[in-house]
This record gives sequence, structure tokens and C-alpha cells, in this order.
Amino acid sequence: HVFDGYFGAAGSLLTRAIERLLARVTDRVIAISELQRHDIVQRYRIAANERVATVALGLELDQFLRLPPRSEARRALNLCTDAVVVGYVGRLAPVKRVDLLLRGCALVRERVPAVRLVIAGDGETRPALTRLAGELGMTGHVSFLGWRQDLPALYASMDVFAMTSANEGTPVALIEALAAGLPVAATAVGGVPDVVRASPRAILIQSSDPADVAAAILDAIQAGTVAAPDCHARQAIVDRFGADRLVCDIAAVYHGVVARRRGAASGPVPLA
Repeated sequence: HVFDGYFGAAGSLLTRAIERLLARVTDRVIAISELQRHDIVQRYRIAANERVATVALGLELDQFLRLPPRSEARRALNLCTDAVVVGYVGRLAPVKRVDLLLRGCALVRERVPAVRLVIAGDGETRPALTRLAGELGMTGHVSFLGWRQDLPALYASMDVFAMTSANEGTPVALIEALAAGLPVAATAVGGVPDVVRASPRAILIQSSDPADVAAAILDAIQAGTVAAPDCHARQAIVDRFGADRLVCDIAAVYHGVVARRRGAASGPVPLA
């Protein structure tokens, strides 16, 4: 959601007020995680509990089960085969705190000189991030790729996926990275803990201290060297967040609303 951290104090107040008005004339509000539902119902009081259904994201994820060879993917990005590649995919916006990721990776480089940070995406903070990379001595160790469409190859090039956002709903890139079998290090915000709860190679970052970010990334690197990607875990992510499951869940929400509208249901209609 965008109720806090996106538009400033005044913009957030206005956004919440508009959403509360809309919720009064809405049959169902769909949240994409249980934590987001809690925010909508309890924290920001946007809508009543009985009006909110939780339906996780559904994405086309099968492509991430079949990645190209790592050597080929790295060659396309001019990455050394022996580099330790930490990757990020997403917008370059203040709420994503990619500057925190940069600072954490600078500390990781003190322990792992071969570390390389790959940033795919673009946005308003890119110029500041480029300057920060220079100040941290990371210019030769970070690649700003801009927006990419070759996502399977991009994930194939990585050793670890990392994100240090201040706020998230259910981050698509995190789901993609897990489907690709990557160890991940991510801040414990929004729907992130719910996404990674079944992953044995996911490390949650509990603070905004660069040292804690570095420690989590180092743990994720270690997790990647200790155990190979679990095919069952990858398939479980695809089943949990796949497009087919999404269609079924959304259909259930609509059928429930229609049944109640027609008076066919007695009492509360189960939410998806």
C-alpha cells in the first residue's frame, strides 16, 4: 500500500482519506498479504475487516525455473565468472533505500573483495546513487543496468538477491528471485516475511544499519555455498504465487460477493 512513506506527511493523509471514502462504497478490498490486511483494517482503518479479502500476488513464474547457464548470463553482463554477485531489481526511489544496500555492500567488500553489486532498474535516486558509489569506492564494483527484460538471465548471473526497502507490499522481484533458487537478504517490512517464510535460504534484515545489511548479505552468501537450490522449494514458490492460483482466488472473491448480493448466502460469505 501507499499509506505511508511514499507521498510525504500531507500526501499520505490525503491518500488515506480518499481510500476510506472509497472503501465505504466498495464490496471487497483485496490485500496482497496478511500484514497488508492488518495495516488496512487495524493500523490505518481504511476498511472494515469483513470487507477485506487477502489474495496473494499471482505471476508468470515458470520461466524462472529454467535459467540459462550462469557463465553465459555473466558474460552478457561483463561480469567475471569468479565474482560474488549481489543483485537488486526494482525502482530506484527513496522508499527502496538502495543507498542502504550500497553502504552494506561496501562493508561486504571488506570481507569479500570479489563482491559485485548489480542494480537493475531506474528512477529518481539513480544520480545520487551513482555519486554515493563513488564516495564509497564502489564505482568499479557496482553496475547500474537500467530497466531489463531478460530477467531469467539476470537472476542466473546472481549469487544473492538483496533488497533493503523501508516499505513493501509483496515484492515481485523477491518472489522471482526465490523461484530462481537464489539465497535472499531482505528487510523485514510489509509482506516480505510472509513471502520468505518457507525459504531455508532467506535472511531477514531487522534494522537500517549498514552493518546489519552487510551481515545478512554475508549470511546469504554462506547459505548459497552450503546448500544447492532446492527444486521443491522453488516449485512451492511458483505454486504459491503462480498466475493459475491467482485466477482461482480472484474468482472465489467475485463469486462470494455475487452470492451475497443475490441473497443466496446466509450469514458471512467466506473470503478468499
